Amino acid sequence: TLADNDPSNAGWQRDLAASLSKMGEVLTAQGKLDDAKAVFEKDLAIAQTLADNDPSNAGWQRDLAASLSKMGEVLTAQGKLDDAKAV
Repeated sequence: TLADNDPSNAGWQRDLAASLSKMGEVLTAQGKLDDAKAVFEKDLAIAQTLADNDPSNAGWQRDLAASLSKMGEVLTAQGKLDDAKAV
């Protein structure tokens, strides 16, 4: 992917994270919670990196908050409440 070829391109990384987030939402709706969690973990890793690399960027911070929320939702759906609280 473009994001793999140029990991320093924040725009491409953000686009990949957004796509992963949408995939995770579909997998969650399908009841494929383990698959959704794996996809959300990738989304969250990208969002965390972007937010860490540019802490003054409110967009990256918002994306990180959304990624954390989605991870918490899938963990809650899996019944992993303690893990969800830790997110």
